[in-house]
Amino acid sequence: MKVIIWLVKHNASYPEAADHFDISNQGTIWQWKHQYDLHGVDGFADRRKRVTTMSEKKKATSAEENKELKKRLEYLEAENAYLKKLKAVMDRTEKKPKR
Repeated sequence: MKVIIWLVKHNASYPEAADHFDISNQGTIWQWKHQYDLHGVDGFADRRKRVTTMSEKKKATSAEENKELKKRLEYLEAENAYLKKLKAVMDRTEKKPKR
């Protein structure tokens, strides 16, 4: 924004502004000026997609993650109960005397 204000205030050319602000590509200044002419100050607004922060990601996924973890816990508890019963059956069959 400083560059465009200086450019307009001093009625300078793009190469002069590039030299004054040590900008290697005067085409960049042209793009800035063009955006300013079309949209005013709003032309400099960042229009890239906003990156979500880690806390926002955690909030969004914590409910899903809790649901998945509960399902996993239920599965593992069922598997554990099955294996205990299987072991008990195996122990009983091993203790029976053979005829």
